[in-house]
Amino acid sequence: MRFEASCRSSCLGPEIPGCKNAYCRYQVLHGEDWERLQGAEHGLTQLARGGRKQELVWNFPLELAYRSTNAHGWPQLIVSVYGFDGWGRDVIRGYGSAYLPTFSGRHKVKMHLFRPQSATTAQAFTGWLWGMQAEYADGAYPGCTEGRELTRTISAGQVNVEMTTMTKDMELYGYSDGAQPVSTRNGPA
Repeated sequence: MRFEASCRSSCLGPEIPGCKNAYCRYQVLHGEDWERLQGAEHGLTQLARGGRKQELVWNFPLELAYRSTNAHGWPQLIVSVYGFDGWGRDVIRGYGSAYLPTFSGRHKVKMHLFRPQSATTAQAFTGWLWGMQAEYADGAYPGCTEGRELTRTISAGQVNVEMTTMTKDMELYGYSDGAQPVSTRNGPA
């Protein structure tokens, strides 16, 4: 008794004010009932540098396939975007997360980025001086809900993700993926 969901992301691109270069660490979180069938659950993109328009494009394909007995713990994509500052130090540009779409089709997702702020002005100055801005120790933290309300954050731009999602056998277990039933679709059956 299982249904399956697979996702292919064909393009990732950040829009981060003042960022001239960036790369992305990604990971996929899912519940205990979910089993990965194919694809890497974490990885790293190449470094993208902005051109005349300062547009950064990663064009990094992610292909994932999962199956589960229930929808609890639906997979979500978590990104940590890093770049280099003026002194060549590797610094966090933002974190973001988005659930993989729950119905079949092509989807454009704007993943809003945020980054944590230091607790005090002295910590912020020391972090800037040493090139160690506030960041999360666990890259999965942006995908968790517990404890996040205690974190001070600042908006840090967005990442545009294009996904193509397929689902299979969801209706057998009482779930709808939003598609029309086969009998009512236009065209030959």
